[in-house]
Amino acid sequence: MQTITTNPNSHKYWFVLLVVTSLFFGSCNHQYVMADQKAQYYKEALSNEQPKDEIETLISPFRKQMDSTMGTVIYKNDILLEKKRPEATLGRWFCDIIYAAANEMSEEPIDFVIQNHGGIRIPSISPGDVTIGKIYELMPFDNQLVFMKLTGVEVEELIRHTISLGGWPVSQSLNINKHGNSLKIKIKGEELSQTKIYYIGLPDYVANGGDRTAFLVDKPRVVPKKLLRSIAIDYLMMHPDFKVKEEDLKGRVIIQ
Repeated sequence: MQTITTNPNSHKYWFVLLVVTSLFFGSCNHQYVMADQKAQYYKEALSNEQPKDEIETLISPFRKQMDSTMGTVIYKNDILLEKKRPEATLGRWFCDIIYAAANEMSEEPIDFVIQNHGGIRIPSISPGDVTIGKIYELMPFDNQLVFMKLTGVEVEELIRHTISLGGWPVSQSLNINKHGNSLKIKIKGEELSQTKIYYIGLPDYVANGGDRTAFLVDKPRVVPKKLLRSIAIDYLMMHPDFKVKEEDLKGRVIIQ
C-alpha cells in the first residue's frame, strides 16, 4: 500500500491561495468589497498559524489594486444628497441614475423606477468626488434590477403601500401627492390610468416580497441579472456629465 505523506502546514497555504483567489476574482465585476471581506476572514483564520508578514506579502499586490479601484472617482457631485422621508434626495438621485440606465438597457421604455427606503444604506453624500467605494457604501447588498409590468390598479397598490411606510425614493418620472384621503399619481406627467399597463424598474428584494410587498411576488418580470450598484457605477463612468438640480429632486413625494 502506498503511503501518502501530508505536510502539516500545507493547509495554511491552501488558505492563502484562497485569499489571493478571492481578491483576484473579486476584483472583477465590481465585487471588491465582498472579496476584501473574504480576505479578512481567511486572514483571521490564519492569524495564529501563519506569520502575518508572509500573508501580507502574498496578498498585498491584490489589495493595492482593489483599494485603488475602490478609490476611483466616477462622479462630481454638486449638492448635498440626503436620506430622508419622504423627501429623499439621495434615493431619488440614485433612482434617476437607474432610470436613465434602465431605459438604455430595456427594449421597452421604463415608466418609472422605485427603490425601497431601507435599501439606501448611508445617510448622505456630500458635494465633491464620488468614488466607486461610495456607491458600495450606498448599496452594499447584491440587489438586482427587475423590470415588471403592472396595471394602473397594481401601481396604485404599490404606491399606497410605500406611503404607509413613510414614502420611498422614486425617479423623476413619478409624482405622488397624498393629502388626507386624496391621492394623486402622475407618471411621465400624466394622471395614473387604472387600465394602462406600466413598465417599472425596482430592486429584486421588493419584487420578491421584501418590505411586505407579497402582492408583487407572482407578477411577471424580466431580470437583466445586473446588480443595481454595478448599473449605477457603469452609468456614471459612461456619463460623467450626468447632473441633477436640487429643485428637481424635491416635490416628487408629498404626504400630508
